[in-house]
Formats: sequence, C-alpha cells, structure tokens
Amino acid sequence: ILRKIADEVTAQSMQSGNPAGQPKEWTRIAEEFNKAVGPGSQRKPRQCRERWINVIDPNVRRDKWTPEEEYKILKLWKEHGSKWHEISLLVEGRTEIQVKNRFNCLIKKDQ
Repeated sequence: ILRKIADEVTAQSMQSGNPAGQPKEWTRIAEEFNKAVGPGSQRKPRQCRERWINVIDPNVRRDKWTPEEEYKILKLWKEHGSKWHEISLLVEGRTEIQVKNRFNCLIKKDQ
C-alpha cells in the first residue's frame, strides 16, 4: 500500500517540476498509509521516507557490489572519513546505509 502511495506522489512530484523525482510530502504519505491500513497503524513520516530511500526507490541499485565500487568506497573514506552521506552521493545508485554497511563488511573481511 505504501509503495502505491509513494509511487503516486513521486509521479505528481515529477510532474510539478521536482527534479529529484522524490516525494517530499512525507506527512501526507504517512497519513494516507495509516488510513489505508486501518486502526493500529502508526507509521511516521520519517519511517515512510526511510522506506522510500532504502527499499522502494527504483533508482537504488540492489545488485552485487563491484570491485570498482568497493575500491571507491575505501578511497572516499580515506578522503572524507565516515561522512556516509557525502560518500554515498559519489557512489552512484547506492544509499548511505548501503555504503556504510559495505564499508564495514570490507573492513571486517580484511581483519
């Protein structure tokens, strides 16, 4: 249900000139989701936003990490430290959480 609501808002956002194509009306999305699910649903706007970013967004890559991406993460970490948001903007199609988790896996694998 949330995916349908998020997709509708995304389409509307894109038509209204939102270049990122991401919905910004998280409060409305949460309210519509809670109405659709019924009593007991208390999804917050932040939860809707995080679900969109980490699960639903079709621009997020979910395929296997390439060696080039892994190298890039390590290189960027040396330059920026653990500023995962900045690093994720430089690794195309990956979220902040994906980048941070992959970095931690690489470090554990190396130990």
